[in-house]
Amino acid sequence: MRLNRKWLFAILLSAMLAMTLLVGCLRSDKATAQSGYNGQKKLTMVTSSEYPPYQYRDIYSGKDEIIGFNVDIAKYITKQLGYELEVIDTEAIIAALPALVNESIGMLKSSALLSTIGVQDLLRRSQIVGAQKYIFFETLIFAGAVYYLTSMILTWSSYALERRLQRSS
Repeated sequence: MRLNRKWLFAILLSAMLAMTLLVGCLRSDKATAQSGYNGQKKLTMVTSSEYPPYQYRDIYSGKDEIIGFNVDIAKYITKQLGYELEVIDTEAIIAALPALVNESIGMLKSSALLSTIGVQDLLRRSQIVGAQKYIFFETLIFAGAVYYLTSMILTWSSYALERRLQRSS
Protein backbone atom coordinates (compact mmCIF):
# COMPACT_ATOMS: atom_id res chain seq x y z
CA MET A 1 0.00 0.00 0.00
CA ARG A 2 1.39 3.36 -1.01
CA LEU A 3 1.68 6.04 1.67
CA ASN A 4 0.44 9.43 0.71
CA ARG A 5 2.48 12.56 1.30
CA LYS A 6 0.70 13.60 4.49
CA TRP A 7 1.49 10.33 6.25
CA LEU A 8 5.08 10.38 5.02
CA PHE A 9 5.48 13.94 6.26
CA ALA A 10 3.94 13.03 9.62
CA ILE A 11 6.28 10.06 10.04
CA LEU A 12 9.35 12.12 9.14
CA LEU A 13 8.29 14.96 11.45
CA SER A 14 7.70 12.64 14.39
CA ALA A 15 11.06 10.93 13.77
CA MET A 16 12.81 14.32 13.80
CA LEU A 17 11.02 15.35 16.97
CA ALA A 18 11.84 12.05 18.66
CA MET A 19 15.52 12.42 17.78
CA THR A 20 15.49 16.00 19.06
CA LEU A 21 13.95 14.92 22.35
CA LEU A 22 16.29 11.96 22.79
CA VAL A 23 19.40 14.10 22.34
CA GLY A 24 18.63 15.80 25.65
CA CYS A 25 18.54 12.44 27.42
CA LEU A 26 22.20 11.74 26.67
CA ARG A 27 24.68 12.19 29.48
CA SER A 28 28.29 13.14 29.03
CA ASP A 29 30.92 12.94 31.76
CA LYS A 30 33.38 15.26 30.11
CA ALA A 31 32.75 18.94 29.60
CA THR A 32 32.04 19.90 26.00
CA ALA A 33 31.96 23.65 26.43
CA GLN A 34 35.12 25.56 25.67
CA SER A 35 36.07 28.73 27.41
CA GLY A 36 37.35 31.60 25.36
CA TYR A 37 40.11 32.22 27.87
CA ASN A 38 43.28 30.37 26.93
CA GLY A 39 45.59 31.96 29.47
CA GLN A 40 46.09 35.00 27.23
CA LYS A 41 45.73 38.46 28.66
CA LYS A 42 44.18 40.14 25.67
CA LEU A 43 41.42 42.72 25.36
CA THR A 44 39.67 43.19 22.04
CA MET A 45 38.42 46.58 20.85
CA VAL A 46 35.97 46.54 17.94
CA THR A 47 35.67 49.91 16.25
CA SER A 48 34.94 51.59 12.95
CA SER A 49 37.96 53.19 11.34
CA GLU A 50 36.03 55.97 9.62
CA TYR A 51 36.08 58.69 12.29
CA PRO A 52 39.37 60.60 12.40
CA PRO A 53 40.91 61.78 14.76
CA TYR A 54 39.24 59.33 17.15
CA GLN A 55 40.03 56.19 15.18
CA TYR A 56 41.25 55.84 11.62
CA ARG A 57 43.37 53.56 9.47
CA ASP A 58 46.98 54.70 9.14
CA ILE A 59 47.85 53.95 5.52
CA TYR A 60 50.83 56.29 5.27
CA SER A 61 53.22 54.54 7.64
CA GLY A 62 52.97 51.25 5.77
CA LYS A 63 51.72 49.32 8.82
CA ASP A 64 47.99 49.53 7.94
CA GLU A 65 46.82 49.66 11.53
CA ILE A 66 44.04 51.55 13.27
CA ILE A 67 45.28 54.53 15.26
CA GLY A 68 43.70 57.55 16.91
CA PHE A 69 42.65 59.06 20.21
CA ASN A 70 40.33 56.23 21.27
CA VAL A 71 42.91 53.60 20.37
CA ASP A 72 45.55 55.46 22.40
CA ILE A 73 43.24 55.50 25.43
CA ALA A 74 42.51 51.79 25.01
CA LYS A 75 46.25 51.05 24.75
CA TYR A 76 46.88 53.02 27.94
CA ILE A 77 44.14 51.16 29.82
CA THR A 78 45.32 47.74 28.67
CA LYS A 79 48.90 48.64 29.57
CA GLN A 80 47.80 49.63 33.08
CA LEU A 81 45.90 46.36 33.46
CA GLY A 82 48.76 44.31 32.06
CA TYR A 83 46.83 43.17 29.01
CA GLU A 84 47.51 43.22 25.28
CA LEU A 85 45.20 45.21 22.97
CA GLU A 86 43.74 43.80 19.77
CA VAL A 87 41.90 46.30 17.55
CA ILE A 88 39.38 44.92 15.05
CA ASP A 89 37.71 46.98 12.36
CA THR A 90 33.95 46.53 11.90
CA GLU A 91 34.42 45.85 8.20
CA ALA A 92 36.07 42.57 9.15
CA ILE A 93 33.18 41.81 11.52
CA ILE A 94 30.59 42.39 8.78
CA ALA A 95 32.48 40.07 6.43
CA ALA A 96 32.76 37.34 9.06
CA LEU A 97 29.28 37.74 10.59
CA PRO A 98 27.44 35.06 8.56
CA ALA A 99 30.00 32.43 9.48
CA LEU A 100 29.95 33.53 13.13
CA VAL A 101 26.14 33.37 13.28
CA ASN A 102 26.07 29.91 11.69
CA GLU A 103 28.74 28.65 14.07
CA SER A 104 26.96 30.08 17.11
CA ILE A 105 23.65 28.50 16.09
CA GLY A 106 25.40 25.18 15.53
CA MET A 107 27.02 25.40 18.96
CA LEU A 108 23.70 26.39 20.53
CA LYS A 109 21.91 23.41 19.01
CA SER A 110 24.59 20.90 19.96
CA SER A 111 25.90 22.34 23.19
CA ALA A 112 25.59 20.50 26.43
CA LEU A 113 24.20 23.65 28.01
CA LEU A 114 21.15 23.83 25.76
CA SER A 115 20.47 20.12 25.93
CA THR A 116 20.96 20.15 29.70
CA ILE A 117 18.97 23.25 30.52
CA GLY A 118 16.53 23.76 27.65
CA VAL A 119 15.55 20.23 26.76
CA GLN A 120 15.48 18.89 30.30
CA ASP A 121 13.37 21.83 31.47
CA LEU A 122 10.97 21.27 28.60
CA LEU A 123 10.82 17.54 29.26
CA ARG A 124 10.28 18.04 32.99
CA ARG A 125 7.50 20.55 32.38
CA SER A 126 5.87 18.18 29.88
CA GLN A 127 6.06 15.34 32.43
CA ILE A 128 4.39 17.52 35.08
CA VAL A 129 1.60 18.57 32.75
CA GLY A 130 1.25 15.00 31.46
CA ALA A 131 0.89 13.70 35.01
CA GLN A 132 -1.73 16.32 35.84
CA LYS A 133 -3.81 15.88 32.69
CA TYR A 134 -2.97 12.22 31.90
CA ILE A 135 -1.82 13.11 28.38
CA PHE A 136 1.85 12.19 28.04
CA PHE A 137 2.42 11.83 24.31
CA GLU A 138 0.87 15.17 23.38
CA THR A 139 2.93 17.07 25.94
CA LEU A 140 6.15 15.44 24.72
CA ILE A 141 5.27 16.33 21.13
CA PHE A 142 4.58 19.91 22.21
CA ALA A 143 7.91 20.13 24.06
CA GLY A 144 9.72 18.84 20.98
CA ALA A 145 7.89 21.31 18.78
CA VAL A 146 8.87 24.20 21.07
CA TYR A 147 12.53 23.15 20.93
CA TYR A 148 12.38 22.67 17.16
CA LEU A 149 10.67 26.03 16.61
CA THR A 150 13.24 27.79 18.79
CA SER A 151 16.11 26.41 16.76
CA MET A 152 14.32 27.17 13.48
CA ILE A 153 13.65 30.78 14.53
CA LEU A 154 17.34 31.20 15.28
CA THR A 155 18.26 29.73 11.90
CA TRP A 156 15.77 31.87 9.98
CA SER A 157 16.89 35.01 11.79
CA SER A 158 20.48 34.27 10.80
CA TYR A 159 19.42 33.90 7.15
CA ALA A 160 17.56 37.22 7.35
CA LEU A 161 20.63 38.88 8.85
CA GLU A 162 22.82 37.46 6.07
CA ARG A 163 20.44 38.72 3.37
CA ARG A 164 20.34 42.16 4.95
CA LEU A 165 24.12 42.32 5.10
CA GLN A 166 24.38 41.23 1.46
CA ARG A 167 21.96 43.97 0.39
CA SER A 168 23.79 46.66 2.37
CA SER A 169 27.21 45.80 0.95
